Amino acid sequence: MDGLVLSLDAEKAFDRVEWSYLFFALNKFGLGDNFIKWVKVLYDDPQAAVLTNGLRSNSFSIHRGTRQGCPLSPLLFALVMEPLAEAIRVTPAIQGLLIGDVHHKISLYADDVLIFISNPETSITSLINTIELFSEFSGYKINLTKSEAMPLGNLHSVPNTSPPFPFKWSPSGFTYLGIFVTPKFQQMYKANFVPLFDTIRQDLERWNSLPISWLGRISLLKMNILPRLLYPIQMIPVLLSNKVIKDVNGWLSSFIWSKRKPRLKMAILQLPNSMGGLDLPNIRLYQWCAHLCYISDWITNDDSSIWLDIETSLSKYPLQDLLFLTSFKSVKDRCNNPITLNTLKVWRSVQRFLGRSKLTSALTPILNNPDFVPGLLDAGFNVWLNKGIRRLNDLFADKILLSFEQMVEKYQLPKQDFFRFLQVRHYILKSTTLIGNPDMSVIERMLFSPQRKMSVSLFYDALRSFSAVDTQRVKQVWEKELSVTIDEEMWEDIWKYAKTISICNRTRAIQLRIIHRLHISPNRRHAFSPASSSPQCLKCKTDTGTLTHCLWSCPKIQRYWSGVLQEIEKILGVDLELDPVSLLLGLPSRHVTSVGKRRLYNILTFAARKNILLQWISDKVPSIKDWHKILFEWVPLEYLTCTLHSKTDQFYKVWEPYLNYLEPEVSAIMLQGFS
Repeated sequence: MDGLVLSLDAEKAFDRVEWSYLFFALNKFGLGDNFIKWVKVLYDDPQAAVLTNGLRSNSFSIHRGTRQGCPLSPLLFALVMEPLAEAIRVTPAIQGLLIGDVHHKISLYADDVLIFISNPETSITSLINTIELFSEFSGYKINLTKSEAMPLGNLHSVPNTSPPFPFKWSPSGFTYLGIFVTPKFQQMYKANFVPLFDTIRQDLERWNSLPISWLGRISLLKMNILPRLLYPIQMIPVLLSNKVIKDVNGWLSSFIWSKRKPRLKMAILQLPNSMGGLDLPNIRLYQWCAHLCYISDWITNDDSSIWLDIETSLSKYPLQDLLFLTSFKSVKDRCNNPITLNTLKVWRSVQRFLGRSKLTSALTPILNNPDFVPGLLDAGFNVWLNKGIRRLNDLFADKILLSFEQMVEKYQLPKQDFFRFLQVRHYILKSTTLIGNPDMSVIERMLFSPQRKMSVSLFYDALRSFSAVDTQRVKQVWEKELSVTIDEEMWEDIWKYAKTISICNRTRAIQLRIIHRLHISPNRRHAFSPASSSPQCLKCKTDTGTLTHCLWSCPKIQRYWSGVLQEIEKILGVDLELDPVSLLLGLPSRHVTSVGKRRLYNILTFAARKNILLQWISDKVPSIKDWHKILFEWVPLEYLTCTLHSKTDQFYKVWEPYLNYLEPEVSAIMLQGFS
């Protein structure tokens, strides 16, 4: 395919719109007198000023252009540009690129315009004349020297046009909407992802010395790195190799742990908070989800989608049916478009991830299915398609294969189709796994759901729930060492309250380190360095200093926990149990029912845990006095947080039991400071 892709650069596009043309266009689009009057009110003698080095100029009137900062401006500009787009579409002398049965000429996103033309010797002249005519009354003007032309196919030299070719010749490509567009699809990865990865690696290296907690570093990755990766992943249908994803994960892990040995696996960090993870972005899953969004568009088959029309025309087979063919060789025989094949590879990877690679999909087509030969040879199955029998699941009801009589009743099949029914039934019984397992996967149900449009985030949440990695091993260790039973609901609550214990990342990190068993106990330190450390508990000096012993079962720590529990009972006015799941892992006590007291209970028990950790490598036993010191430091933080969110009443609701428990003069000093 020989031709050109032109990227037009408009001079101050939004600022040059003539108002007379704008209102004329609105009228021609039939938006009504009332709407146009409302728009004219917005454009009734608007004023502007220039701010230079803090100095503001006198106001002056504006007589053209859409208003800056107005949410209506992009929509008005789109209407302003539509007559130009339509003129280009209907002008025969401007020849577009013919793909399938459709001529593609123009693509617009606000003032970013792409023009697709063939036969540039004649099309360029007509295009320039059309734009110049439009500019005379609209104010729109093209900067020809900044507009770029990228050749396609065998067009390697600048076209010979009259007047001379006015655009910048860019055989290697140009940037459009943040994506570097290249003449060949195979060049897109090198042109976009390689420089992006270099920049990300350099940024992470530069940020590594910043004094940020590991949770803060994960937040930084979510806010800065993920958007930079996600946009090109969604826009460019390439596949990142396993090596590339491994390298990126290595950079992220090195940054999170400040180039030290990772304390948690990436797979654990990538789990949702409710499963004990930290929502670290999973690049592989995001790539899959971007392709699942393409597949969603295949299935909805939106006629207005230009890219879908092009991709469909390059396949000999309905795109959505390619998903369910058993052999990938059969897929490549029917479609050799690398973009489509990349999406189909992702689909098969998702099926393996879900554990369904050896299961037959209920959405497998009947027609043109190479595994079902009669569907290739017998045109009579076209009648089935017209009657609504397209896929194997159309032969099931309530997970049971329908009889021929039921098929006749449901689809009004003629009696002579009985043999065809026997052929399909034999195929289902002998060559598929649908008998006993005719259900669709969760992703298939999402794709074929008519209720809502699918998005990357919806697919991502669904796929994460199928992760083969979990925190069950940690739970089992706690159960064994504490001699308790933790059911799944309790385990989820433990993670939930670990996240909400405080807005402070360092506080949350302490609780997560406890639950994940990341603290180095004396016996582990001894294993690393037998000559310089003892495996015994530093407090009691008799038992082996395991993590659970140092946090809970050491006799001296047990006395400390008993003292803390007595204090909490006095503060909250309830009877409590010496429950390690509650006191150590942060699960709220069932004896504390009110929301405010439950919040205070979580803070009081966390302060007790932190008090132990402050004396972690010391033989000093944590004291109740030190516990109160931690709480005294916590109270102002809570008060400031509630004040910033205009929730001081919530502060007093939570902390009133503790303030009432303190000595009157201490409580008075605190309250005086708040007021």
